[in-house]
Amino acid sequence: MESMAYDAILMRLRALYFKEVFHGEQAEMADANRICSTEFKMGAFCVAIFATGTATDAEKILRALQDKCNSAPAQAIYESIVFPMCAEVFIVSNYRHGARGEIEGMLEGVFDSLDSLAISGVAVLAIGSEEDRFEDIVRSYTRAKVCAFARRALATNCIFNCDAMKWPPRGMGGALDMGKKYRLSNALRRRARDEIRNATVELLDNIIDRSRKEPLIVLPAFLEVLCVYEANCECVGLSAGADAWRYFQQRRRELEATASFEDAYGVFRRILQDMTATDPDAERAKHAAVLKMQKYIEDNYRHDISLAELAAIVGLNKNYICDLFKNDTGVTIRQYLIAQRMERVKLLLQDSDCTIAEIAQSVGYSDDKYLSAQFKRRYGVAPGEYRKNCLWREDNGR
Repeated sequence: MESMAYDAILMRLRALYFKEVFHGEQAEMADANRICSTEFKMGAFCVAIFATGTATDAEKILRALQDKCNSAPAQAIYESIVFPMCAEVFIVSNYRHGARGEIEGMLEGVFDSLDSLAISGVAVLAIGSEEDRFEDIVRSYTRAKVCAFARRALATNCIFNCDAMKWPPRGMGGALDMGKKYRLSNALRRRARDEIRNATVELLDNIIDRSRKEPLIVLPAFLEVLCVYEANCECVGLSAGADAWRYFQQRRRELEATASFEDAYGVFRRILQDMTATDPDAERAKHAAVLKMQKYIEDNYRHDISLAELAAIVGLNKNYICDLFKNDTGVTIRQYLIAQRMERVKLLLQDSDCTIAEIAQSVGYSDDKYLSAQFKRRYGVAPGEYRKNCLWREDNGR
C-alpha cells in the first residue's frame, strides 16, 4: 500500500481521536473502507502500536510485520493495515470474533524477534482493546497510544495488552499532584512567566519521577498539564473558541509525537514563548475588553456584579479577566466597583437630603454601617461628617 494510504488511515484515526472531522458523529464502515483502501467487514477491530527509539528501528519492524500480515494463513483470519509514523508502527486489524489470540500471537512473535532485527533501543508493543465496531476503534487507538508512550519511561522492552489489564490502570485518574496543578493554574492567570516555568517544570519532573513505577501515567499526565494551559488559554493571547481549540490540538499532536521527555518539555517551552510574544492587535483587544468592563461597572454599580457576568460580556474566562483588569488599571474589579459607588455616595452627600441608609440602598449596599465603614476607610471621614463639612463650606462661601 502506498504511503499516502498509510497517511490517510492515520489521519482517519487521529480525526476520530481528536474529533476534528466528525465532531462526535460516528464513522461508517463504507467510509472507513474508502479512506483506508480496505474491505473491512463487521467483526472485531484492534489497533496495536510498536513504539521504538528511531525511525530506522520502526522500518525494520514494519518489514517484519508486513511479511507476517501478508502471508496466506494470516489473510485467511484477518486483514491488517501496517504503516509507519516516525518511530512508531501502527497495525489496524479487522478479524473474525475469537481470533484475537492469533492476532496477539502474530504481534508477540514479531516482538520476540527484536534481537534478530537488531533493534537498537527500547521498544514497546502496545495492543489496544478489542472493539466490535469500527466506530469504536478510537478507544483501541487511544489506549494503545497511552501504552506506547510509556516507552520513554522504560529501560527494557515491554508488551502492554490492554485487554489483559484492568483499564484504566492505577494512578491514571487525576494523575497530577493537585497542589502543583493549582500552583501552575494560578501562575498562568497572573501571567507570571518565571512562576509558570518553575511550576511547569515541577509538574513534569514529578510525572517523570512517578513514571518509573507507573509508566502508563506519562501521556495522560502530560495531556492534563496541557489542559491546565488550555483552561487559561488567554495566557497565549487566545480567547476561548476555535482559535484556542486549534492551537492546543496542535500542541497535543506535537506532545504525542515527541520521542523523548526532553522533546515533551520543549512543547511546553514553546507555549511559554507564545504566551509572552507581543501581539499589538491582541493587546488592543485586551484594553478594549477592560474598557467595556469599566463601562458596564459604571452603568450597573447599583447591583452586585459577578465575575461570570463580566466574563460573559467580554467573552473571556472569569479567572483571566481579574488579572487582565488589574494589569490594565492597577486596581481589582472589586476595588473599581467600590470606587464607583463611593464617588456616587460623595455626590449624593453633597447634593441631596437622602439619609445615609437611603444612599446606601441607592448604590447597592443593604447595610448603611458597612457603607460608612467603606467611606471612612477611603476618605478618612464618616459620611455624616463629610456632609457637614460640605454644608459648612457652602455656608461660608468656600
